[in-house]
Amino acid sequence: MFNYIPTGSKAFIPINEYSEVTYVRSNNQNTPLEISVWDDGVHHVEMQLGYDVVYFNEKEIELMTARFEYLLMVLRDKPDQLVSEVSILSESEIHQQLVQWNDTAADYPIDKCIHELFEAQVEQTPDAIAVSLKTRRLAIAN
Repeated sequence: MFNYIPTGSKAFIPINEYSEVTYVRSNNQNTPLEISVWDDGVHHVEMQLGYDVVYFNEKEIELMTARFEYLLMVLRDKPDQLVSEVSILSESEIHQQLVQWNDTAADYPIDKCIHELFEAQVEQTPDAIAVSLKTRRLAIAN
């Protein structure tokens, strides 16, 4: 659920130049996530995240908050920008996902097909676990 409450008040004490964030942990089954936003119409935004600990952990809420704050910063700096055209990922997150997480280069024999590599692995470790599901395990040799 999302609540937006324009207050017109100047009584906010922001943690930085644009926002104040409050976390409220709850076990509200009806609303796993509730975001309330107040603004004074000029400079400050206060946001309260109420979340059900069954659905979200603190790290997920902190990440969600960081992305929302990043969105607010972009919109503050570019007020004519359409929200639909703004990425909620910062440049460092984009770099992490596109470059760092995809840095999966590995040496392997380029003269063999995947099924040949699989067969060679079976010969080297026939008793190794190939597949597991809960308590069930299937060895390569089965």
